[in-house]
Amino acid sequence: MNIKPLTSVVLNSAICVTLVVVLCTGLPWPSSAQQKDESFNLTVELRDIINPDFQTCIPVRVNEPFRVVWVDRKMKNSISGVLRPVVGGEYPLDITISEGEYKGKVALKGTSQPKLKLEEPYGWGVVFSIAYLRYVRLSKEGCK
Repeated sequence: MNIKPLTSVVLNSAICVTLVVVLCTGLPWPSSAQQKDESFNLTVELRDIINPDFQTCIPVRVNEPFRVVWVDRKMKNSISGVLRPVVGGEYPLDITISEGEYKGKVALKGTSQPKLKLEEPYGWGVVFSIAYLRYVRLSKEGCK
């Protein structure tokens, strides 16, 4: 019986298993904490009668709520939401836009759940006799 090849096979297998373990534990894998720490910029544009030409750029992180509030002509406006973790190359966004709040009454409020791809604008809205359009863009680059 030739024992040398058997020892060689066992030794080679042990070396391969050890290398796999070392490589798998030593390589950085993105964790949910790392995804949360990933910073983005969310550009939001509003085009309607209340905010005919409004644009803002908001720094956002995954699963961290954001909110922007501004007052224009005594009317309070806000944009709030949460960017969700990437799924299939798209980042789900829960976004609420509230416009024209005056003395506790809101003229226009809507919530949407667009799925954003990096650097690709996403638009939605309603056209009545006046257009209420919204555009968002998720970016890794700084605000422009």
